[in-house]
Amino acid sequence: MRKPEHIIATALDMYFEGLSVRKVDRQIARIFGVEVDHSTIWDWIQKYSSLVKAYVDSLKTDVGEEWQVDETVIDSKGSVDPWFWQVLDEKTRFMVASYLSKARTEKDAIKLFEKAKEKARDTPKKIKTDGLPAYKKVTQRPFGFDTKISVPN
Repeated sequence: MRKPEHIIATALDMYFEGLSVRKVDRQIARIFGVEVDHSTIWDWIQKYSSLVKAYVDSLKTDVGEEWQVDETVIDSKGSVDPWFWQVLDEKTRFMVASYLSKARTEKDAIKLFEKAKEKARDTPKKIKTDGLPAYKKVTQRPFGFDTKISVPN
């Protein structure tokens, strides 16, 4: 990179705090007196986001023994509304895994739980769900039969 690291880091921070790339380039010019084209800032975002993602994806997460699992449809105004699935640590509310699918099937639930298993150091002892039948079958496959499923009242 041709710009100093502190400028790149500041630009990334501004972007991830919610500024557009054009606003970031104006702020960098005001703060540091350095002209950076918004397309260059976008290139930095792409480059460093992939590096960070590769690192973060390799980490194993310490989460609790109780997880909450849910799925929700996203109104996309398209022909098929996608489903957003997530696994949360019950105590910390940390998102262990998420998955986006075109349907709400057992196959999709399996993919979610496989992602969760990759991320977590330990398997949960209890999983709370909304009662989708696919969860009961799926949790036995990746986690073993000692995982208990509960449906809140």
